[in-house]
Amino acid sequence: MVLKLRLRAVILFSGFLLLGLAVAGRAETPGRQQARITGIEWRETAGAFLVTIKGEAPPTYTMYELFNPMRIVLDIADAPLAPSAGLPKQVGQGPVAAITGRLIDDQKPRITRIEIELTHDSAFTVNRVGNDIQVKFTGQPAKQAGVEPSAPAPLHAHEAASGTGASLRLTDVVVTAEPTATRVLLQAGAPISAYHKSRLPRGSGRPDRLYIDIPHIRMADNAKNISVGKTLARVRVAHRGTGVRVVFDSGLDGPFEYKIETDPEGLLVTIPEGAAAAPIAQAVAAMPPVAPAMI
Repeated sequence: MVLKLRLRAVILFSGFLLLGLAVAGRAETPGRQQARITGIEWRETAGAFLVTIKGEAPPTYTMYELFNPMRIVLDIADAPLAPSAGLPKQVGQGPVAAITGRLIDDQKPRITRIEIELTHDSAFTVNRVGNDIQVKFTGQPAKQAGVEPSAPAPLHAHEAASGTGASLRLTDVVVTAEPTATRVLLQAGAPISAYHKSRLPRGSGRPDRLYIDIPHIRMADNAKNISVGKTLARVRVAHRGTGVRVVFDSGLDGPFEYKIETDPEGLLVTIPEGAAAAPIAQAVAAMPPVAPAMI
């Protein structure tokens, strides 16, 4: 009798164990199967370049930017890569150089990381469209990699002074770090007095940024990416339309104070350090904001 009871207990325990495993498997696997990434598509339209990450279910994802090289990173939860996704892909069209993907399975939920490597700094938006994620690069369409992005914003009347012409060439970016201030000289061998400045407030994974667009100027070298590491964290310079765009990344929790002035050798940006580096809300508020897509 005792043997029969023990046997029944073993059978019941085994049954519950198998049932639990089956339920756990059903709760975990189908979700990932339905959300898997099945393909990567891209196409060019009038005024935009689109990258679409195709999925089998509405995705949950986060987006951020990284540099060296410039790239957009999408972390998508519970979305394994199907063989049909065909990653990595060499694109070489519009602003996109290549697209890669890999599974990160040492965290819960598991993450599939898609990286879109860029040939240049370009305005973009990221949206969920049904089961897909669409990355839309706006501006003048580019027929091949390396073509300059859309033109800079028009100059305000008081900024369109003489001094910047098609013959000017940006020859160097000289960063001088001192205890009281960091100075960035955009060196052109002649005064630069025509420029457009704007700001992008801090966002998810993105610091406050100051933009300076200089029209009708060429660059002697390729794009620059200079790490500073103080109040000013980074300076990036690249072609933008018919001119040059300079991006200043804040190293603070908010925007930084600055002064822009024409220099005999180009354009000088001075950023106070130490106690003088506290953000001044009035000065920042006076600057026209730009859309979050203007990265």
